[in-house]
Amino acid sequence: MLLLLACTPAPTVTETAFVDPRADGPYGVGVTTLTYTDSRDKTLTIEAWYPATVDGDPDPYEPFVFTGLAHRDAPVIEGTFPLVAFSHGYSGFRSQSFFLTEWLASHGFVVVAPDHTYNTFFDIDDDLTPQVMVERPGDIASSVDAAMQSFDVEDRYLAMGHSFGAWTTLVGAGGVLDFEEMAAICEADGGYDLCDIVDELPEGTVPPVADPRAYGGVSLAPCGWYTFGNGGLGGVENVAVMVGALDDTCEADTAARPAWERVS
Repeated sequence: MLLLLACTPAPTVTETAFVDPRADGPYGVGVTTLTYTDSRDKTLTIEAWYPATVDGDPDPYEPFVFTGLAHRDAPVIEGTFPLVAFSHGYSGFRSQSFFLTEWLASHGFVVVAPDHTYNTFFDIDDDLTPQVMVERPGDIASSVDAAMQSFDVEDRYLAMGHSFGAWTTLVGAGGVLDFEEMAAICEADGGYDLCDIVDELPEGTVPPVADPRAYGGVSLAPCGWYTFGNGGLGGVENVAVMVGALDDTCEADTAARPAWERVS
């Protein structure tokens, strides 16, 4: 037996070329702004990135001066593409993570990102944060509706968000808010940012629900795990990636890690 084993040829190892995951994809990137009024009678301003036929220099994001890969209103490449819905952070704006949304479009995704009204850099109103919290997941679902009307995309999507947008992603991916248990957690440890919201929510507020079209989620530096109580994140079965940062408003050990420990 030992002799036979010694004569067995070694398995062949096939080497593959390294592909840098940071590299842009093969597609040109187009960007356009959509305006969509949804079933709540809420009008959303939505930025959409998509694989495109491009020519010339990329266009800046107004009213800013930064420029990435995207060409404004460039022709869409023919084909059916997977869809990503991105949710910006507290006091962010729809194109805040253009480096990420453009990169996705260059790899063949359509990406939509709404301005969350009263929670952007331009219209932030802290007094309306409870309303914003309840409406954010619906903003994402409506942006998906707008994308499905405007592009040839799949009938499901990947949810993605940063900070407050990462929290929004957890709701869309199956998280169930528990305001009663949140109040208990906040009473035991009132140091959490969203604790005051419990008392400010109008009586009879209906918590937002998951969107069954969201087949997966990427939650980047999520805040507010305690809004789900200790058990409300157990219904999140499809978050593919969660990221926490050591130097972030929503720190890894106090925000991202407790959320990760509670998802299914």
